[in-house]
Amino acid sequence: MTSKKLAATFQEAALDEAQPIGIGSNCEGYVRDFIRTGVARMEAEGALDDPVRVSEAEHNLRKFVDGMKQEAATLGQNYLGENTFFPSRDQLCPLWPFC
Repeated sequence: MTSKKLAATFQEAALDEAQPIGIGSNCEGYVRDFIRTGVARMEAEGALDDPVRVSEAEHNLRKFVDGMKQEAATLGQNYLGENTFFPSRDQLCPLWPFC
């Protein structure tokens, strides 16, 4: 699988996992960069075509988005934003391959 295709797959998974509240426009760039970092690490490690590693990465991405959703619920927000991204990142990282 190409890195571009995997990044698109992960972006779709993140948007799907974020439902029903969605990702705010101010946070989409952070999530995209997070995914790009992960895909670049997978490419560097030769893991793009390893179904076990791809599955692990997707699971970890969903775990990260779930953490953002929990943070949003704590804050009483109906969207995922910067104020949910950074606390989740700080709490969950290191989280292969994203951070």
